[in-house]
Amino acid sequence: MKTAGTLTYLREGADLFERIRNASGTFPPSFKKVATYVIAHTQDVAFSSAAKVAAAAGVSESVVVRFAGELAYAGYPAMQQAAQAFVRSQLLAPSAKLEAVPITSASTPLEVLRSVIVQDIENLRATAEYVPNENAFARAVDVLLEAQRVYIVGFRGLRHLAGLMAFLLDLASLEAVLISHGDADGFHMASRMRKGDALIAFAFGRYTRATKDLVELARTREVSTLVICDTVMAPAAREADCVLQTATASSSFHNSYVAAVACINALVAAISTRARARVSKRLREIDAVLPPGYFDVP
Repeated sequence: MKTAGTLTYLREGADLFERIRNASGTFPPSFKKVATYVIAHTQDVAFSSAAKVAAAAGVSESVVVRFAGELAYAGYPAMQQAAQAFVRSQLLAPSAKLEAVPITSASTPLEVLRSVIVQDIENLRATAEYVPNENAFARAVDVLLEAQRVYIVGFRGLRHLAGLMAFLLDLASLEAVLISHGDADGFHMASRMRKGDALIAFAFGRYTRATKDLVELARTREVSTLVICDTVMAPAAREADCVLQTATASSSFHNSYVAAVACINALVAAISTRARARVSKRLREIDAVLPPGYFDVP
């Protein structure tokens, strides 16, 4: 059971990131530098002076102080207190530390396998313990259950994540529309969005302008928006109603989407739990139209 102190840490820690996301659309370049540093090095901010944070972020101390004011904190110490609350909230749920074997040209295939798996375990842990996801996830489930139709956006490699999301939401009895291309055809499909619908967008670096544009279009039509991304500073995330941030660290040149898939699984599991009868009915409908022996192996 969470104590009052625990809940305070969770709320204050989450509030810092939410303030950054809400204000980020109007940040000048200097503020974006500070925001990026605060998100990536929250623990350092919690125990460093404004001057040290400024030096690390590559800005002046006055910029850091003004940044805190832009987030509606009374001053840098107040913002620092929120960062300290975040650090304390992370300590409330300690997990065992696993050490990966660094990948080198001399690494054996087994060492590569272990290193990648351990890195993905860390991605899952970081995503599970990221405090702002707690409220965002609950809100996302409510939005999807209430939506008349759900549009899912994912371009280039992210179209596979979007495709999985669309497939599973259809099995879970939601009407899902996949938008996997950011050209005129994608916007043509999005032109059918109406109030009461929802849009899910996957946004991982390198970010595409079309993803941000579709989220903005959804907002103008009073369509609820959820962005699943690698940072709340992603352009599309700054326009969204709610954001789920997932860790994507990889031992290679590409992002790891294991944590993103876990978020997809969690959303579908939550929907299935909340709307069990509706989902069961949909699954029976699918089974009823499949040809006899469809899944039998010759």
